[in-house]
Amino acid sequence: MKIELSLSFKRNSLNSKTYIDLFDKFIKFEPYSFTKKYTTKEWNEKKHKKIIAEANGTETLIVSNRKGDIFIVGDTGSKTPHLSIEIIQDKEVFFPSNEEIETIITAREFVAAYLNDEEYVYVQSTPYESNFKGRNLDLSSIINTPYKISEHGDREYDTSYNPGRKDLIGYTWIMAAWKMWFGEPFFELVPKERILSFPDAIEIKELPYGQVYVQLFEKIEESASKENMDKQRKWREWLNFDELIKKYP
Repeated sequence: MKIELSLSFKRNSLNSKTYIDLFDKFIKFEPYSFTKKYTTKEWNEKKHKKIIAEANGTETLIVSNRKGDIFIVGDTGSKTPHLSIEIIQDKEVFFPSNEEIETIITAREFVAAYLNDEEYVYVQSTPYESNFKGRNLDLSSIINTPYKISEHGDREYDTSYNPGRKDLIGYTWIMAAWKMWFGEPFFELVPKERILSFPDAIEIKELPYGQVYVQLFEKIEESASKENMDKQRKWREWLNFDELIKKYP
């Protein structure tokens, strides 16, 4: 299983020290490539770590290997962009605790964070069957997802039926993840009281700096169970994700 940590902040709200600190703290894989401004080069630790340490926060930087592990920082392409940080690694080496994540999100400009089963969310979010090739993925969670056959003969899924999908909107990512954190800017999109009053989560609590923490279901390994997918659907409906997607493209 691969674990994904997604973090959303307001644009230009973090300095480059945050990026290199996160890289040094969490990245356990051996990088193969480094991408900046759509140019990809073979990883050079001394050179490329210096670029990360001096990044201005608006350009996208990607560090990856050939096994699907990745570290990405940069602005998103939504109508109202935000600063996004994503880390994907194997669960055996990357399974951050609540305390580790909550030391990252104390800034007022923090919007949202999600910790989830990357493989499950990828399947739920990906419309094209061809994108599953080369990965040993469990597709059982989309067995009932409507699809059409593309001109290439592959299935093209209607992911709007998938409760575990990840959507990019203005200001943040939105999803129904195993664990979630929300900051003050998110409450401008969804009132804090609405989040705190969701009745079906394992745990919801307000943190000392005003953020809200939500654990939606018990085990990350059971993200695709019927019970947990039902919770994900209820969460999306409770926060009115469909309306957020229309309102904040």
